[in-house]
Amino acid sequence: MSTNTGVGTRIRTWLMTGVSYMIPFVAAGGILIALGFLLGSAYAGTDGIHAYDAAKMGITDPANPNYLSVGTWAFIIFWLGKAAFAFFVPVLAGYIAYAIADRPGLAPGFVAGALATGLDGNPLGTGTGFLGAILGGALAGGLALWISRWSVPSWVRPLMPVVIIPLLASIGTGLAMVLLLKAPVSWLIGALNDGLTGLTTAGLVVLGLVLGLMMAFDMGGPVNKVAYTFATTGLAAGLELAAAGTPVGEVGQFKIMA
Repeated sequence: MSTNTGVGTRIRTWLMTGVSYMIPFVAAGGILIALGFLLGSAYAGTDGIHAYDAAKMGITDPANPNYLSVGTWAFIIFWLGKAAFAFFVPVLAGYIAYAIADRPGLAPGFVAGALATGLDGNPLGTGTGFLGAILGGALAGGLALWISRWSVPSWVRPLMPVVIIPLLASIGTGLAMVLLLKAPVSWLIGALNDGLTGLTTAGLVVLGLVLGLMMAFDMGGPVNKVAYTFATTGLAAGLELAAAGTPVGEVGQFKIMA
């Protein structure tokens, strides 16, 4: 990106890059999870997907009579969706860093995203979620870009983008996420949770309406991305009802286009 580009434009471009790569994981994971719940409800009633587990259905044993049952497929589809969904925060952070520093930023960006969500039960997970991924991805990209500008001997230069930059930027980003960002971002998320718990159902509906209108305002544009980012951030804070307004805005766009 040109150095003459404004700071606001750069930040928006970095964020949009991360969100655009994240959306397929959210879409695929969300749809699979929904299908799993749908099939689970058909199989087990109101208990849905929680009424059974892999051992009961013998997923690893094709000879088991339950192998091709509706419940088995519900369980498989649900956990495939969970697997896809688990990557959307690391992908967001990774591609924000990629937008800033190109390929050397990918590894430290994914590290930041994995720490933000505690991916795979990582004990260093910060629990900072979506917001932590945005900040961590920006930090990883900035650090990788700074290291890439170091003056190094010619024999070291080929190792910089594939070994040295990812290694040093991952260490620096990881330490910053755990030691510096965890406490303030966790506090901010807690404050958001407290604020949302105080909203009435009517307040959430109004917020959902605003988000839906923002989504419909400019398909794929900055207002659309801001609404999507806010709604996705709020999903972890009990904002499901308001977040439901975002796909309504998209449906309205497609109806108009048709």
